[in-house]
Amino acid sequence: MKTPQKINLQEIKQKSKERYQLTFEINNEFEKITVNSETVIKYNLLKPKEISEKDYNEILNTHSHFLLMSKAIHYIDYQERSEIEVYRYLNGLTTSKTVINQIINELKQNKYIDDRRAFDNVLRNAIEFEMIGPNKLKDNLYKRGFSKNMLDKIKISYNDSIELNKLRELFNKEIKYEIKKMYNVFINSLKTKFFQKGYSLHNIETVILEYENTIKELINIDSILDDAIRKEMRFVKSFDSIQKSKLINKLLRQGFPYNEVIKKLSKE
Repeated sequence: MKTPQKINLQEIKQKSKERYQLTFEINNEFEKITVNSETVIKYNLLKPKEISEKDYNEILNTHSHFLLMSKAIHYIDYQERSEIEVYRYLNGLTTSKTVINQIINELKQNKYIDDRRAFDNVLRNAIEFEMIGPNKLKDNLYKRGFSKNMLDKIKISYNDSIELNKLRELFNKEIKYEIKKMYNVFINSLKTKFFQKGYSLHNIETVILEYENTIKELINIDSILDDAIRKEMRFVKSFDSIQKSKLINKLLRQGFPYNEVIKKLSKE
């Protein structure tokens, strides 16, 4: 595409302390771009004037750099980021590795990027506000690009005492109401759920022992067994010995005691 021969700076508007909007007239068409104060001073863009093609192209490059920098800062302001996260983000906006590295260096110089600070803040917030275990937290921070040395710090900050307290909080939510599952089924489902949240199996089992009696008190075997039998019997047309045997096996697999199952079915 041929570069315009005549380029006039028509208007300069200060949008903030460091941002200026420039309006150019190029072959009777107008284009607005945003630059920083350094660009305004460097090219003496203080009043309307005609500028050279060379300066215009350099200003355009500065504009592109400024836009990428602004987007990167907004990305960081939304949530503190690691250097690798910012690099990945910029890599999705431009293919120029040189430009990306320039912006990364500027962000580091201006303290927008500081992996140590970001890690400490993310770790502190996760421990204080998030209900995930240390293993899940470590995996999340690894994916975000924090170094192994930093990840090793999780073991110190996120200790067993904190993990056990979080697990107790989760258990209290699970046992607020009557439990509709048999003990073993309920416990296994909690083990799976909390293990997937990143909690250690050892601490999960420790809290299970603490809550064992409370959980058993909340389980009404008679009511749960009645519900299970009704559910299985909905589509049974003739309840013969074969169907009864199948039903017994299903109920036993669900954790119901053999004696209770036989006792209930003898009334059917």
